[in-house]
Amino acid sequence: MFDIWRKQRRIGTHELHFSVSNGTLSVDIAVRVNVLFGPIAISHYRLDGIEKWRDGQVFHVATTTNNDGEADDMRADRHPQGLIVQGSKVQTYVAPANALPATHWNQVELNGPWINLQNGRLLHPSVKRLGADKVRVANGDILLARHYRVSGDFALQLWYGYHRQWLSLAFTGKDGSNITYLRRDG
Repeated sequence: MFDIWRKQRRIGTHELHFSVSNGTLSVDIAVRVNVLFGPIAISHYRLDGIEKWRDGQVFHVATTTNNDGEADDMRADRHPQGLIVQGSKVQTYVAPANALPATHWNQVELNGPWINLQNGRLLHPSVKRLGADKVRVANGDILLARHYRVSGDFALQLWYGYHRQWLSLAFTGKDGSNITYLRRDG
């Protein structure tokens, strides 16, 4: 769904596959990043996960991540007391009622805390709406979008179309380079 770019080179993909069965929306997530210096891989990142929704509520999320050889995971399941989150970098906790997994496809996530897909940490982003903007997608088209700046626990920018579809994302990498997501299917 997205090509990931750094220094005018495609370094990876972020795929989201949606399916509906028996009233359950499932979102399969696959992120692959491989930064090369010539033929040598200097950084790699892989995240695989699943997110499930029913009746407008997330009820299950599970991911595994390999970030340059460091393994992380998280899992969240809905119980009567709320969404119970476990992760490699947190003790088990009950997420606030308005917390959502930071998968970015659902613009509603801008309204509350985020659950980090990599390790389960609860994030408290500050979101500022920057207004109408134009954003380029992978095929070169320019689309009208709503632009948001996210700060706080991390910094990134998000663009959503006027039908609430996720169009782009940008952030600064560890080395100071700009990382940009370009949507493939416009």
